[in-house]
Amino acid sequence: MSTGHDLGVDLAELWDAGQNHLPHVAGEFTKAVNALPTSITGIMYRSGPVGAGGSYGASSAWESLAVALSGHLATTSTNLIDTGNALVYAANNYAQTDAEAQAEFERRKREIGHVQ
Repeated sequence: MSTGHDLGVDLAELWDAGQNHLPHVAGEFTKAVNALPTSITGIMYRSGPVGAGGSYGASSAWESLAVALSGHLATTSTNLIDTGNALVYAANNYAQTDAEAQAEFERRKREIGHVQ
């Protein structure tokens, strides 16, 4: 287990992941949710009821899949945000157990803040 300076470095890496990296990844999942079409009925329309699904083919099945996928993507985004918050909380609170670790942790947080 790390102590002192090394612990401060480890805590800063956890903090950076929770503060910067996981929210960025969560944002990508949110973009994916927003990119899913809300309805594909119009593009699935055919002039005659050919095959299964009548004039709209498999649009209802595809829309059900999109709704399910959207829900999973949104849940993943929320979970990543919550995980990031937990990492930041843990790093901030654990740093208080070791003065040298806390000093290095705070120094690295300032350094990371300037890089982002």
